[in-house]
Amino acid sequence: MVFLGVSALVSWLFAQSPLIEVSAGVDKSVITVGDRVTYTLVINRAKELRIRTPGKGTNLGQFEIKDYRIHPQKEKDNVIIEQYDYVISVYDTGRFVIPPFPIAFLPTDTSTQYRFISSQPIEIYVRSVVNDENAEIRDIKPPFQVPRDFWFWAMIIGGAIFLLTLAGFLFWYFKRSKKGEPVFRKEVIRPAHEIALEALQQLLQTNWLADGQYKRFYEALSAILRRYLEQRFYVQAMEETTREILDSLNEVNVGARHRNLIQEVLELSDLVKFAKYIPDGKETQRAIQQTRDFIEQTRLVFKPVERVEKVEVGAASLSSPKPSVDGKPGE
Repeated sequence: MVFLGVSALVSWLFAQSPLIEVSAGVDKSVITVGDRVTYTLVINRAKELRIRTPGKGTNLGQFEIKDYRIHPQKEKDNVIIEQYDYVISVYDTGRFVIPPFPIAFLPTDTSTQYRFISSQPIEIYVRSVVNDENAEIRDIKPPFQVPRDFWFWAMIIGGAIFLLTLAGFLFWYFKRSKKGEPVFRKEVIRPAHEIALEALQQLLQTNWLADGQYKRFYEALSAILRRYLEQRFYVQAMEETTREILDSLNEVNVGARHRNLIQEVLELSDLVKFAKYIPDGKETQRAIQQTRDFIEQTRLVFKPVERVEKVEVGAASLSSPKPSVDGKPGE
């Protein structure tokens, strides 16, 4: 492997901070459009140092992540060695840069504020699959002309199917109308927060946490939150990464306080799903409460609207309030 990354080193902090080193590299730096490149991230850290494990949804610039692999940890001379491989690709030509890869760590055992260390950026050159500049690119061949007889019989068969379908529908329609049954059933659309809170309550009734099925539990918790975001704010949360979701919520004017409320839940879910992280009970209870608080605080509130109609009395026009939904007269 051609290892192009340059190691980034953080010195001892406060004379007690452990040592951490991050390096990154690729197996090839010159590719053609659509080729796959293996981007490798290596973290060397002191055994007692705590870090936040990189996730699958990491931002690698314009490169699309195709695959993700975590290597087993290795220990040498009281140093933990961790390796992460990302198979990436890009579908354009030119010079591209894989941005620095940030790693969050706690410098001491008592620290609660994460610090960051990053690898160096890496350049990738993407060439076109057409090497000859003078090569002639031919247009596609025109579609094959279907004989006219085919279209004649296709129209005959299509018309017959349409008439049979119409006859069946009319028979079904008159049969239901004769019985006094509704032809079309009305569907009640429930608010997004009711669906989400009901799903959250059903999740809490499972035994997944007690059985140690943390990944299954957090996959369901993340799905409940993402589905609520789609139904409430109309963002593609089920298909987006955590960072993309936060950016989308910012575009629809969701405040920073509410975005921060779910950011920790989504990032913790990514760690459990992709990095096999095992959360403790306090982290899980906090994630559940943050999910419930976000849903409750961002739910749509529907208020009844009172109508006022005018009653003509001679030449004068009087306003008569319509009764409200609770039976009391409107103001």
